[in-house]
Amino acid sequence: MKNTRRLNGSRLLAVLLLTVFFLARPVFSATPAFQYNIVSVRSLSGGSTVAPGQFVVVRFSVSNPQTGTFYSLATDPAWTQTASGASRLFLQIAWDTRDFTNANSNINSLAGSRGAADPIPVNALAATVTNNGDGTYTATAPLPIPSTAGGTGEVAMEGHPAGPDATGAFTVRVPVKSVFKYFPITGAASVARRQIVDINKCMVCHRPDGTGVAPRLTLHGNNRTEEVQVCVVCHNPDNTDIAFRSTIPKVVNGVTINENPVVQVGSNSYPEQGIDFKRLIHGIHASTTGFRRNPLVVIAFNGTVFDASTLTRFPGELSNCVACHIDNGRVGTFELPMASSVLGTTMNTRSSGVNANGTFVINSDPANDVKISPTAAVCSSCHDSGEVTRHMVSTGGASFNTTQAALNSGAVKERCVNCHGAGKEESVRSAHLD
Repeated sequence: MKNTRRLNGSRLLAVLLLTVFFLARPVFSATPAFQYNIVSVRSLSGGSTVAPGQFVVVRFSVSNPQTGTFYSLATDPAWTQTASGASRLFLQIAWDTRDFTNANSNINSLAGSRGAADPIPVNALAATVTNNGDGTYTATAPLPIPSTAGGTGEVAMEGHPAGPDATGAFTVRVPVKSVFKYFPITGAASVARRQIVDINKCMVCHRPDGTGVAPRLTLHGNNRTEEVQVCVVCHNPDNTDIAFRSTIPKVVNGVTINENPVVQVGSNSYPEQGIDFKRLIHGIHASTTGFRRNPLVVIAFNGTVFDASTLTRFPGELSNCVACHIDNGRVGTFELPMASSVLGTTMNTRSSGVNANGTFVINSDPANDVKISPTAAVCSSCHDSGEVTRHMVSTGGASFNTTQAALNSGAVKERCVNCHGAGKEESVRSAHLD
């Protein structure tokens, strides 16, 4: 028989209290002073399709929705504080929307540390950007779309203007909602990436005015703000924390080198960790409640240790998938099976060695990545006990040590949907919501 468990008394009370708490709060409706706009995306030759091997050209602007005017990026003090880092604006070129990988981008040829699967960065405040004289600007990517790319690409626009502090100096980083625009690489039209969560649900806790039970969703120094489809271009299945892990110095025989260390946090050791969005967000929320046996820990910017267990506790019922996920009451985006395009999550890029200049060598070839099969990557991000993960392998056919080639060929084939698929007695909906 179908599992018909219902909310117990304590869980029901918690849900009711949380609902009353949020319904009683004022709705934030203040009009922001900055708005990012991606006007168009084309190839350097002028076509609306940016074919493999071509350079992406983006026309964009920053406007004031209160007045309908445009900002001058060259003269307005909000955008000229680049030396201090208070002003920052970037376009990120990513591919493809079936599941972002940014494969074969050659981005590690650019200056600065780059991850194994980061998008191509375009500095929208650089002197090389063209002022079109009508409030818009045009920027060209420093690298072409690789010859192996296909499907649909995305341009993400993120960053922050500088705002005045108490003295009037422009030192404050002002968060602005990130935006994105799709463009076809192959095919006549763009195909949007799947939408899994509703950002408006996220902002029930992460309120834009900062009055929520959790901080506003503006991350990485107020650069990326309140847009999941921008988050996923970097937090993709092939990306890990290797770029930041490799900035941690180590002295060997008096010589300082960078390496890929195993980081010790409490009693737990953490080697290279995946930052795939589908695994990362579940792991963060589960860590804040203490549900995970080992809290999620990754290495973040400047080699800092990000320990999710130290964050604000998830205020709702952790198993309530619809608190974040899209759901029509019958089939939700949290249910199995996952889309066939969803890739396994990389946990080891097989990066090793140090360049002659002391920088760590990052292996950006996804073919040899050590991956977790996709369903297990999500489920084990909360259910991380040895007993449960062994069940995923022995009964569910999952793997925590595989390659994407093995997943593509069917050599590794998850069977989780047989018991936990939508409509099954032990479905995800039954286990989490009933």
